[in-house]
Amino acid sequence: MTPEEVELLSQLTIVIPTCEKPENLERSIEYWRDIPVTVHIVDGSATPWFSGEQLKDLPRVIYHHFPRIGNEELWGNFCRRMREASLLPVTRYSALCADDDAFTVSGLLAILTTLENDQTVDAMVGRNASYDRTESVPTWRVIFSEFRNSKEFRSEDVSVRLHNPHFAPWIYYGIVRTDLWRQLLQISFRYEIRHTERLMSIVDKALCRIQLVERIVWLR
Repeated sequence: MTPEEVELLSQLTIVIPTCEKPENLERSIEYWRDIPVTVHIVDGSATPWFSGEQLKDLPRVIYHHFPRIGNEELWGNFCRRMREASLLPVTRYSALCADDDAFTVSGLLAILTTLENDQTVDAMVGRNASYDRTESVPTWRVIFSEFRNSKEFRSEDVSVRLHNPHFAPWIYYGIVRTDLWRQLLQISFRYEIRHTERLMSIVDKALCRIQLVERIVWLR
């Protein structure tokens, strides 16, 4: 990895929500440990899985424990963690990533390079590869193939961006300029409604000019 690529990746913060899934979390930390992004883990487990001492050799991986409070439901706890997570990044770009997902480094670099050089784009997402377990080797397939690039989704006019939602890129797991990403999470998780992903797919286009990059970025 070149010094320029290291510098570019250092401008990205990835937030990983998790809850009672220590195996997923350990695997995720192992994946990200040598990639020069900042990682914030927001854990809703009843008891913490890691201490600061355990992660002292990974200064870019920060663990936060947000257990349920009183009679708080799991979904309410998740929404609270997302609101708290929105305040954590101090880098130029931010993203969510599940504890059992990952981003490709090449895909991140392609997106970050575009965002650095094109101020008409606020958020980007790539193609999503998902695998099915078999007895021999994993079988990979591309999902969300209906996503399309369109100048509509990069329009300065919010009404134009919201006009054709069926093929619009979905940036729940996209890379977003941090100021807009913070607003996206705070608005979408404010009222703790059950269909937050659907709400985010509207709020993201209301806030952001979105572009799809034609390469695998998100591994599911």
